[in-house]
This record gives sequence, structure tokens and C-alpha cells, in this order.
Amino acid sequence: MLYSGQSIFSISTNAIYIMKQIYLLTAAYLLCNLLYSQSAPQEPLDISLSRGAVIDTTDDDYMMEEGAQGLNEIVVSANRFEQQRKDVPQQTEIITAASMAFDNQQTSGDVMQNTGNILVQKSQLGGGSPVIRGFETNKVLLVVDGVRMNNAIYRAGHLQNIVTLDNAVMERIEILYGPGSVMYGSDALGGVMHFFTKNPKFSTDGTTAIHGSAFARYSTADAEKTGHVDLSIGGGKLASLTSFTYSDFDDLVQGSQRKDKYPDFGKRTFFVERQGDIDVAVANDDVDKQIGSGYSQYDIFQKFVYRASDAISHTLNLQFSTSSDVPRYDRLTQGTFQSPTYAEWYYGPQKRLMAAYRLGMNRGTGLLGNGGVTLAYQSIEESRHDRRFNSVNLNHRIEKLDIKS
Repeated sequence: MLYSGQSIFSISTNAIYIMKQIYLLTAAYLLCNLLYSQSAPQEPLDISLSRGAVIDTTDDDYMMEEGAQGLNEIVVSANRFEQQRKDVPQQTEIITAASMAFDNQQTSGDVMQNTGNILVQKSQLGGGSPVIRGFETNKVLLVVDGVRMNNAIYRAGHLQNIVTLDNAVMERIEILYGPGSVMYGSDALGGVMHFFTKNPKFSTDGTTAIHGSAFARYSTADAEKTGHVDLSIGGGKLASLTSFTYSDFDDLVQGSQRKDKYPDFGKRTFFVERQGDIDVAVANDDVDKQIGSGYSQYDIFQKFVYRASDAISHTLNLQFSTSSDVPRYDRLTQGTFQSPTYAEWYYGPQKRLMAAYRLGMNRGTGLLGNGGVTLAYQSIEESRHDRRFNSVNLNHRIEKLDIKS
């Protein structure tokens, strides 16, 4: 290292690199000044270096000053308290609201898929089962605003619960790759996906602060029609955020380019239609259109935050999501035109209601300096229904849960 006023015992590689940059930039500045600025008044110039140093030049005086070059992201999910990301030994990933808005994905499952580090299995358009490092469903943990989503019906097979989370109201998503069982239990064997919703904005000048946003989206592949609107109203102590999102998806149209070895791969050559009291296999005029894959969904979000003081806050978090029937597309394609396997196979409306109260404490330091207590209630309803071709029996499996935590 280099010390002012002391002997130089050793010169590190970083120091040499910085000094080279200083010499080069100083020479460039003096050359430009000589060629182009003979008669012009000299203005102060700040030159930022990539290794954290700044040259402040005014006239012919040069002085080195220390400068910050990066921002340290804060991670909560790793050890359930705020840490700088660089201090977390496990691999983590943070997806911000700005990133999600830019990517403009249709569902939270698509947001996960877009990371490139998570495989999202889809048996149908209205699906999305994340797989982290080979672990899935009941071996990866979903958390929203500190409340666990995993419950007794999270089986070993694929689940679609992540699509009940509206990505339009997410402030950020933290992904913890690898085992998190010490902090979260056996559900976190493969990893943790922690979803943080947006907060309302408080007034800072004594007036009522009103903020809102809205968007509409149309996609050609599945004729998606999505509309979203949110409104934040805030005073000095009490603030509210309300959000509503509705999505309608038509049957998905797949790409028509196939490999020569598999010219018929994925083609939807037929679908089953009920005509009177019998099932009839109908030829599909457009083999690239996945008949029986469309569905609709809407999400409602409401959050109230009351700041009793600078150190104490109370949050009431209400979330509701439901959908239409969601066809299980892969099962509907089984069999042949002459002998289809299923006439019907669909998931019933997937309903999720969450009500959570959180007491937040931010006293700065001490044993109870920062922390919180969350009380939550969840009501979950899911169902599966199937009927074989020309069968009169429609099988139902309905699951309802009330979860307190």
C-alpha cells in the first residue's frame, strides 16, 4: 500500500493499476487543454476511475479523492434479517420492480423462468412449477411478505401456486439458491423464493399524497388481454395501496417450425367436443393452435400501513386471487383421433386469500432494535376434475385449507 509521508515498503497491483490510470488520464487532459482550450476559461473537471479514485482538477492543481463506485444490495431472505448481498455466502438473486416492468412477463412463473437459473415446468398455459437445482414443489419454499405459502397439499408432483402471485404488485423478489432448511425448514431444501409486495407512499409535506399507475397489455401468441391499475393514497401517518389486475388468455398458438426428424411434434390434430349426450373427436383446422389451453384470472391487493412513530409501524396486508377453470392441456392431447383418452381434464378455480398483520420495529440498535411480528391467515381452495372419453363419470378432487401462522 502507499502511505503519505512514510516509506514505501510495497506497491500492490491495484495501486500500480490506479497510478497508471491517473498518469494516462492526466496526460490526456493536459493534451486536450493544450490543443483546444488555449483561450477558454478553465472549468473544474471530475474524472471517475474504475478502481474507486477521482481526480478533481481546477486550473493546474491536482488532488486525489476517494470515491464510491458501487451500490450494495440488501438481502433479507438468506438469514431472515437485512444483510448486504456481498456478505451472504449463498448464491442469491434479486429481481427488482423496474426489472419486472421492463421484462413485462405475463405471470410470476414466467418471471422465474426469465432468470435463466430456474426451470419452470408447465403442463398447461395456466401453470408454472419452479424447479431449483432439481428440487421442486414441496422441496422449494414460496414466501410472500414473510408468510409461507407451502402447506399440507404441496405434494411431490408439480404445483401451479406461484401463478396466484401478481407480479404487477411486487417490489422485489429474492431468490436463495441451495439449501435454506436451517432457517426455513425442510421445505427449503432446494431454495427459497421470497416475494415482497409494494408499500403505499406517505406524504412528506403535510398534504395528501396520491400516486397511481395503470397499464394494458396484449400478446399475440395467446391473445392475452391484461389490464392493471393501482392507487396509493398517503398521509403523514396512514397510507393505503390498492391494486387490481385482470388477465384473459385465449388458446396458445405454438410455433410452426419443427425439426425434420419430428415433423409432427406438438401438433394438435384433434380435440374433443360434447355434442348432445356423446363425446366427439373433432379435427383441428389449425394444428398449431392448442385448443383447450385458455383461462382467465384476476388478483386484488390491498395494503394499509400506519406509522405510529418513526420506530413502530403497523401493516395490514390483504391479497386475493382466483381463476377460471384451467384446462390440463397435456392430458387432453393423450390418445389418438380415433380413440382420445380424456374428454375433460381441468383444474377448478384456484383461490388464494391471505390476510396478514405485521408489527414492525425499527429502533436502530439493541437486542430488539429491528424486527417484527407477523400474524397471518390463508384460505386455499384447489380442485382437479377429469372424465374419460365417452364416460359418464366426472371425477372430482377438491382441497380446502385454512392456515394460521
